[in-house]
Amino acid sequence: MNNLDKYPDLMSVNDVAEALNISRPFVRQLCLTNQIKHLRIGWLYKIEKVDLIEFLQKSKNREG
Repeated sequence: MNNLDKYPDLMSVNDVAEALNISRPFVRQLCLTNQIKHLRIGWLYKIEKVDLIEFLQKSKNREG
């Protein structure tokens, strides 16, 4: 996952959206529906990079 190397270990919604080339509202929806593990700090959602990688691997396994 070399393209994630430039991001911090604890990623913001903006970081995840940029890394995956998806919208910020979609990242929030993934968090709200517990499809991706996250931390909630007040109104902020934070996603650990390892949890994002796990989410991507699970998504890939569902497709093929």
